[in-house]
Amino acid sequence: MLEGTLDIVSSGNVRTYGAGESLRVPARTLHGFQVGSAGTRFLAVTSPAGASSLFRALDRAGRQGPLIPERIVSIASLHRVAVPVKAA
Repeated sequence: MLEGTLDIVSSGNVRTYGAGESLRVPARTLHGFQVGSAGTRFLAVTSPAGASSLFRALDRAGRQGPLIPERIVSIASLHRVAVPVKAA
């Protein structure tokens, strides 16, 4: 984390990370994050490369308006990132 805060959801747990903190999310671990109300800057090192392009695409889409789950899944599929979808 470079600036601000970021709530990370990983393995069913939520934790807020602040400037100077770091974490590692193991491959194939379902996870997500929410940017703090004052914004944030963080460095993400991802593998495979699809995850980095996904973050950029989500950032661009989020600047155009709120992201609904269906839109996130659609964008993720364009970047070869699988998003589990809960059955109704």
